[in-house]
Amino acid sequence: MGTIDSKGRVTLPQELRERLGLSPGSKVEISAQGERVVIEPERDSEEIEARMDDLLDDLERTTGTDSIDQLAREHRDLVRKQTESDGR
Repeated sequence: MGTIDSKGRVTLPQELRERLGLSPGSKVEISAQGERVVIEPERDSEEIEARMDDLLDDLERTTGTDSIDQLAREHRDLVRKQTESDGR
């Protein structure tokens, strides 16, 4: 069981940090799923970009090239641009 300090910090047990390969300075994604707080290692930006491309490709195949939402394309392009500016 963990405790949240006055700055909102939580210390993860050593066993979890080791199992997930987390070390001081590791980036994590924190989200809410229902009433739970979920902490996950940051995903590799290239992995996210590849997954987005796969999803858009699947959508294009199943619905036709012209039906892909422009917002989805713009989001993918924004992720690519951010990845490039981060030097990844």
